[in-house]
Amino acid sequence: MDTVELRHLLADDAWIRRLAGRLVRDGSLAEDLAQDAWLAWFTRRDAVREPRAWLAGAVRNLTRQARRGADRREDRERGAA
Repeated sequence: MDTVELRHLLADDAWIRRLAGRLVRDGSLAEDLAQDAWLAWFTRRDAVREPRAWLAGAVRNLTRQARRGADRREDRERGAA
Protein backbone atom coordinates (compact mmCIF):
# COMPACT_ATOMS: atom_id res chain seq x y z
CA MET A 1 0.00 0.00 0.00
CA ASP A 2 1.54 3.29 -1.03
CA THR A 3 1.34 6.61 0.80
CA VAL A 4 -1.23 8.10 -1.60
CA GLU A 5 -3.59 5.14 -1.19
CA LEU A 6 -3.19 5.26 2.58
CA ARG A 7 -3.99 8.98 2.62
CA HIS A 8 -7.19 8.33 0.62
CA LEU A 9 -8.21 5.51 2.95
CA LEU A 10 -7.72 7.72 5.99
CA ALA A 11 -9.82 10.47 4.42
CA ASP A 12 -12.50 7.91 3.59
CA ASP A 13 -12.34 6.61 7.16
CA ALA A 14 -13.10 10.03 8.63
CA TRP A 15 -15.92 10.51 6.12
CA ILE A 16 -17.45 7.07 6.73
CA ARG A 17 -17.39 7.60 10.51
CA ARG A 18 -19.17 10.96 10.13
CA LEU A 19 -21.77 9.32 7.86
CA ALA A 20 -22.39 6.55 10.39
CA GLY A 21 -22.67 9.13 13.17
CA ARG A 22 -25.27 11.11 11.24
CA LEU A 23 -27.29 7.98 10.47
CA VAL A 24 -27.51 6.61 14.01
CA ARG A 25 -26.71 9.56 16.32
CA ASP A 26 -25.07 7.15 18.76
CA GLY A 27 -21.30 7.42 18.94
CA SER A 28 -20.52 3.87 19.95
CA LEU A 29 -22.96 2.33 17.45
CA ALA A 30 -21.60 4.59 14.72
CA GLU A 31 -18.08 3.42 15.53
CA ASP A 32 -19.20 -0.22 15.35
CA LEU A 33 -20.94 0.35 12.01
CA ALA A 34 -17.89 2.06 10.52
CA GLN A 35 -15.61 -0.75 11.68
CA ASP A 36 -18.00 -3.40 10.33
CA ALA A 37 -18.12 -1.59 6.98
CA TRP A 38 -14.32 -1.48 6.78
CA LEU A 39 -14.08 -5.15 7.69
CA ALA A 40 -16.54 -6.03 4.92
CA TRP A 41 -14.62 -3.86 2.46
CA PHE A 42 -11.27 -5.47 3.32
CA THR A 43 -12.67 -8.91 2.63
CA ARG A 44 -14.00 -7.77 -0.78
CA ARG A 45 -11.65 -4.95 -1.73
CA ASP A 46 -10.40 -6.60 -4.92
CA ALA A 47 -13.92 -6.60 -6.36
CA VAL A 48 -14.77 -3.04 -5.26
CA ARG A 49 -14.17 -0.37 -7.90
CA GLU A 50 -15.41 2.67 -5.97
CA PRO A 51 -14.46 2.18 -2.31
CA ARG A 52 -16.12 5.34 -0.99
CA ALA A 53 -19.47 4.59 -2.64
CA TRP A 54 -19.27 0.94 -1.60
CA LEU A 55 -18.48 1.87 2.00
CA ALA A 56 -21.37 4.35 2.12
CA GLY A 57 -23.75 1.66 0.89
CA ALA A 58 -22.36 -0.80 3.41
CA VAL A 59 -22.88 1.66 6.28
CA ARG A 60 -26.45 2.32 5.17
CA ASN A 61 -27.17 -1.42 4.95
CA LEU A 62 -25.56 -2.10 8.31
CA THR A 63 -27.60 0.74 9.83
CA ARG A 64 -30.83 -0.79 8.51
CA GLN A 65 -29.83 -4.20 9.88
CA ALA A 66 -29.05 -2.69 13.29
CA ARG A 67 -32.41 -0.90 13.38
CA ARG A 68 -34.29 -4.05 12.41
CA GLY A 69 -32.45 -5.97 15.12
CA ALA A 70 -33.30 -3.32 17.71
CA ASP A 71 -36.96 -3.35 16.64
CA ARG A 72 -37.13 -7.14 16.92
CA ARG A 73 -35.48 -7.03 20.34
CA GLU A 74 -38.03 -4.45 21.53
CA ASP A 75 -40.89 -6.61 20.23
CA ARG A 76 -39.53 -9.65 22.07
CA GLU A 77 -39.08 -7.68 25.28
CA ARG A 78 -42.61 -6.29 25.08
CA GLY A 79 -43.97 -9.76 24.44
CA ALA A 80 -42.12 -11.16 27.44
CA ALA A 81 -43.27 -8.38 29.77
